[in-house]
Amino acid sequence: MNKSAHIQIKTIVLALLFGLAGFAGNYYSLNLFFNLNFLFGSIFVMISIGLFGLLPGLISAVIASSYTYFLWNHPYSIITFTAEALFVGYFFNRKSKNIVLLDSLFWLFIGIPGVWIFFYFVMGVPYQNSLLIMLKQAVNGIYNALVATLILTALDLYKFKLRPHEAETISFRHAIGNILIAVILFPALLFMVVNVKKIMDQEESEIRKNLSNIIRFTQETWQYEFHEFMQVLTGVLRNPDILSGKKAQEYLDVLRTSSTHFHELGILDSNGITTAYSPQRDENGKTNIKKNLSEETMFIRLKQTGMPVVADIAGKVNNEDSLIYMSIPITVSGELRGASTGIIDLTELSASLQNLRHQWPANIIILDSRQRIVFSNNPLLKPLDKFIRQEDAEIKFFEDGVYRWAPKPEKNISTIVRWNMAVYVKEAPLGLNVPWTIAAEMPVAHFMEKMNSLTVNSFAFMIAFMLVTIAVSHYLSKRMVQSLRRLRDITSNIPSRITRGENITWPKSMITEIYGLINNFQQTTDVLRQNFIDLRSINETLEQRVAERTRELTAAVTEYEKAIEALKESDERYRLLVDNLPLGVTLIDKDYRIIMTNVIYGKWFQTDHTSFIGKHCFSEFEKRESRCTHCPGTISMATGQIAEVKTEGIRDDGSSLAVHIRTVPIIGPDGAPKGFIEVVEDITDRKKAEEERQKLEEQLRQSQKLEAVGLLAGGIAHDFNNILTAIISYAHVTMMKMSESDPLRHNMEHILESSEKAATLIRSLLTFSRKDIIRPSPIDLNVVLRKMHKLLTRVIGEDIELNTTLNDRPLTIMADSGQIEQIVMNLSTNARDAMPHGGSLTIKTELISVDELFIKERGFGNPGEYVELSVTDTGMGMDEKTRERIFEPFFTTKEVGRGTGLGLAIVYGAVKQINGYIDMISKPDQGTTFSIYLPLIETIPAEKKSSEAPAVHRGTETILLAEDDASLRKLISSICREHGYTVIEATNGIEAIERFSEHRDSIDLLVLDVIMPKRDGKDAYEEAKKIKPDIKVLFISGYTAEILDRKDLLKEEINFLPKPLFPDELLEKIRTILDAKPSG
Repeated sequence: MNKSAHIQIKTIVLALLFGLAGFAGNYYSLNLFFNLNFLFGSIFVMISIGLFGLLPGLISAVIASSYTYFLWNHPYSIITFTAEALFVGYFFNRKSKNIVLLDSLFWLFIGIPGVWIFFYFVMGVPYQNSLLIMLKQAVNGIYNALVATLILTALDLYKFKLRPHEAETISFRHAIGNILIAVILFPALLFMVVNVKKIMDQEESEIRKNLSNIIRFTQETWQYEFHEFMQVLTGVLRNPDILSGKKAQEYLDVLRTSSTHFHELGILDSNGITTAYSPQRDENGKTNIKKNLSEETMFIRLKQTGMPVVADIAGKVNNEDSLIYMSIPITVSGELRGASTGIIDLTELSASLQNLRHQWPANIIILDSRQRIVFSNNPLLKPLDKFIRQEDAEIKFFEDGVYRWAPKPEKNISTIVRWNMAVYVKEAPLGLNVPWTIAAEMPVAHFMEKMNSLTVNSFAFMIAFMLVTIAVSHYLSKRMVQSLRRLRDITSNIPSRITRGENITWPKSMITEIYGLINNFQQTTDVLRQNFIDLRSINETLEQRVAERTRELTAAVTEYEKAIEALKESDERYRLLVDNLPLGVTLIDKDYRIIMTNVIYGKWFQTDHTSFIGKHCFSEFEKRESRCTHCPGTISMATGQIAEVKTEGIRDDGSSLAVHIRTVPIIGPDGAPKGFIEVVEDITDRKKAEEERQKLEEQLRQSQKLEAVGLLAGGIAHDFNNILTAIISYAHVTMMKMSESDPLRHNMEHILESSEKAATLIRSLLTFSRKDIIRPSPIDLNVVLRKMHKLLTRVIGEDIELNTTLNDRPLTIMADSGQIEQIVMNLSTNARDAMPHGGSLTIKTELISVDELFIKERGFGNPGEYVELSVTDTGMGMDEKTRERIFEPFFTTKEVGRGTGLGLAIVYGAVKQINGYIDMISKPDQGTTFSIYLPLIETIPAEKKSSEAPAVHRGTETILLAEDDASLRKLISSICREHGYTVIEATNGIEAIERFSEHRDSIDLLVLDVIMPKRDGKDAYEEAKKIKPDIKVLFISGYTAEILDRKDLLKEEINFLPKPLFPDELLEKIRTILDAKPSG
């Protein structure tokens, strides 16, 4: 990273830190009252602009002003404060370095109108509030700009600028002006803030006093009304006619109609039964006499306390004023004998309390024990409504029980709206043993209007006072530094003026310090003027001597330049020669440090060739920590002879190149070696070509081995299969004639088993050499493995545990099931032989995706979906040499007689025939895993229809059998005749045609050996078709697929059965062909 980028990053980091400091400055603000806060964040923004300029200042401004969104719930202050930073930052380095003046101009022409538009027109804030916010933000902004300027000046922060050449000097005029402004404005602003806070405290004290008076008046009013109610109800008790029951109803009716307080009146006995009640009937027409009120809460409380009871609200009059229950007990000797009760209308109480709004702008709320409204002079609060005050609001408590309640801030809602909803509250019990509460509220909005009006005048005066102060200080500071500016202009080019002999008119000043400074400059100038005269005389003499010496040096330099030019030409010719060589040339000293290299080293090692100079050759070219043990340079310096070696150079990325190095020693005048010259040839391509040639030769040898195996297998296949057919068939026939209990039957089973193994071996050899008949079809690998499980358990033995883990979904591949069985069987028997003392064998199938990364890591494969078949044993494992030859034909590590060396070679060949890949992991004593990857296909394997085939396939048809092997011909004829067929025999193709011509009408099927003397089976069949076109045929042969393919007999539609023949298989095939419907 270059220095400029490093400085930019540090500038941004510092701008972020100043932004966070500004954020903290806004957080720790000075609250004047309610939502009016004096912020300090822009102090740090202006410092950031002064130190780093516009863009860092904007970053600081956005971070610092973001807090106002959380404080006031709107984004417009962020816009205003960012615009302030943009204006000041833009003009700071272009027009003026006076931050206070620039900030004042911003607020005067942009900030104040902008704030007014945002708050009054966009947000709809009331006129008085908008005016206050506009003036407050202007005063706040200019004040912060002044503080920032004083901090920059007083603490000399300009020296911390990251670019030293951009370090600022401080204008003396601006410094003096800002100090004058601060001296005047700071006390004025402090006085204004203290005065506003004092008035705020006084107003809040008055509000708390008024709330206490309202509570006291409400309690007194209620007590007066309560005593009136008590007198009426007590009067009922004093009347002896009422208590004795005489004229009770009449008395109550008169009393209720004459009183404005009582809505209903009644007398209860000691059991809570009404004995008299006015009115006598309720609003539904039902009688109120003898009504049982014993379960009512009011009566229960009356019995418990023996005291007068005021119950909760009973209803309301005209949906406006509340009705309440009131009861007084009738007691004799402390025993309850009854009660007088009434439902009281609170209309008169409401009227009395309503009059309080003319004296105080307050809301009075009386709540019953269930927080229902009994009375409120607020028309929005109705009797019987539930009174709920927001619990998670902002509450401030005062020492006299008054608290200020404000709703919690809501997103995108201005705090002005929130404070307009706030109230001062005092709560107290109603008294007289009534469980009710009085709440008196005074809205903050009324108080805010008064404070806003007062504060607007203060801020308006402060704005005007600040502008006048700035203008006056600007003028005074200009007058104070005028002499200094003239002195600066005069002395800016004083040497040239002295040289030209000009007279200098010095400025005058009444300030003592400036006067002394001017006097000092005047004296210094006089001394310099005299010194200049003396120097001029000396220079004239010196110039003469310099001119003479220059002529002498010029001649010497000319000769030197010619020599240098000749040396450069010689060096360029040398470089041209060395750098254009196709070989690497390096000069190395006796400490193995590189003195010089040519250009080609840079191309080889992908770097600048000059970067090697001064470094050790072994660390740069072979990434070693000490000199190479094979170093030819060491040999050359020791022997004085040319030495050479072939090795590899290592690049920084780890890649290598093959090189051939020759070294020539450098011998000094004293005969001691001084180093050596290294000449290097890149032989990477040549080495790769040699390795490729060796690889091709190895593949050729393997192909020759495979061909030898194929020739051997193909040569013996026909005769061997004929012999096996005879052995299998005779054994089968013999077993059919034996009883289940025959002791020789077990021997015959061993003969058949051994014959099947021999047939499998010859088929494996043919498959390996690709001379066998392969019929690939879609098969499910899992199905094949499940069928093999029982056989594998028997093959590997009881001391080896077989585990199979098969994938849940069908894994369809295109292969011959015989190939898969052969692969698994060969791998399993190899695993068995590798675990002579027992172990475990695990066969697992998985579905995997082969991608470019897989191919790069494994070195084989094509992209696509594959089935992975893995066979893992816990045997003895293999070393590296064995792993390299494991798939070679006839290679084996087993004892003589224990293996052919073809098992894994056959597996390899079968996998390649299926277009698959095989991989192997093995380490000594850690077991072996073979992984086979076979391409997955989407085709679903056709399900074989299960049919209960008869154990014996018999028939009565006539068969023409042509087979040149006499014993085999007689055996097949015997088997067919024993199962009901008529057999006509022929020894070759010509005889077969003759026999068919004689018995054409009776022959139903031709069974022809493919390869026979004189004429083969294919030709005989073609002649027979000419005689009888619909004649059916079955070809049999022990020859390889290669020969049969030349005869065109491997097509799907041709019936063919390879030797060795199994009797059941032969009879089933004959029966199937005969039962098939003729084609066409």
